[in-house]
Amino acid sequence: MNEPLITRYRPINFDEMIGHTEIRAGLQRRLEGGNPPHGYLFTGPSGTGKTTLARIIARQLECEVDEIDAASQNGVDSMRELVELGRHRALSGGGRRMFLLNEVQRLSRQSWDALLTILEEPPDHLYFAFTTTEKEKIPDAVRTRCFAVDLRTLADREMEEYIELICQLENWQVDNEVFALVVAAATGQPRKALVLLDAVHDVASRDEAKRIIQLHDPSDPLIKLCAYLLSGKKEWRDIKQYWLDGYNEDFEEVAVQCARYILGAMVRAEDEQKARLAHTMLDALTFPRATYDKKVAFYAAIGAILWG
Repeated sequence: MNEPLITRYRPINFDEMIGHTEIRAGLQRRLEGGNPPHGYLFTGPSGTGKTTLARIIARQLECEVDEIDAASQNGVDSMRELVELGRHRALSGGGRRMFLLNEVQRLSRQSWDALLTILEEPPDHLYFAFTTTEKEKIPDAVRTRCFAVDLRTLADREMEEYIELICQLENWQVDNEVFALVVAAATGQPRKALVLLDAVHDVASRDEAKRIIQLHDPSDPLIKLCAYLLSGKKEWRDIKQYWLDGYNEDFEEVAVQCARYILGAMVRAEDEQKARLAHTMLDALTFPRATYDKKVAFYAAIGAILWG
């Protein structure tokens, strides 16, 4: 009964996906054509269906899926181990295997070079799917060896139809103003729409819905920094920009908002590792420090999260 909407309504075939009609049709033709590509590159904004499409293709090809977070497993040794594993058939089904690598913009040139050794001439049983929000960082040698799928955010009308459908399936009567807030805040991303709808479908007022949405969908640069760190990323260039953008904030309020945002992420986490990361961040932000300056305390906490 408490299963999140994003889990309950995760598409498992092309027909269950919303939008991307031409892309879905094109992929289905290639898969049914008798000689499906062994490499797929999914690009586009977060929450638009890149990983979902990769999983659907794996299901169509009857592959065992090995899903890899390239943001954390981006070293050349990890890729070499992957290449070696890929030379062997899977133990289940027909022996087909798919490596699904998310956030591949984080891979180094050396890591890509290690992958290219098998991507150029993959065994019959092996398939690759890469997802990224930054396609310009993908080497040309990889792009030319993959079937490229560039996803877009959905139009407001598509989002409205999707949210209406979910409300009907859940038998929810959502206030019109709250409904409009969810559509606007989802910014064309079905995954975000489901997360926000889950959070506000039964709220008592528009103002309450707006406050909850702001906690789920941060606009403040320092809450964005927390969201960035919760994703497991630690690129100093990005962190520094969030840091500078939020430096003149009123820290009495923003510290509370950041802590509540992280607490919400911990409660919603689907696996223990993500929950542990959120708890570590929450602990750093609430740890007593020998200063009454909220700004100093906040940045000290961020430093502790980054560097221990």
